[in-house]
Amino acid sequence: MKTILAAVVFALAAGAASAQTDPVSVAQFCEVRGKTAEIVMRARQDGVPLSKLMNTNAAQQDQIISLMIQAAYAVPRYQSASFRVRAAEDFRSEVEASCFANRQ
Repeated sequence: MKTILAAVVFALAAGAASAQTDPVSVAQFCEVRGKTAEIVMRARQDGVPLSKLMNTNAAQQDQIISLMIQAAYAVPRYQSASFRVRAAEDFRSEVEASCFANRQ
């Protein structure tokens, strides 16, 4: 998990570097990445097969999303609804924090 998350952080740094230095643009960029991460983790927690998410992303060919999907599937699937929600929220927060940290 840590290796995949490190790859996500590296990819976010590269993607964030391409975003403008305007704080609003950075905030919007990181917010979108965070929302994407939350959606991916919710799908993982809901039992969506890994191959389905990877196939969906294949059309976009987005390496960052591919790494997010892999990182999400390295996290266990929880039985409790509250743990599932928390896993998605925590994953979003981690991705956003990495994105913002790499913009400074």
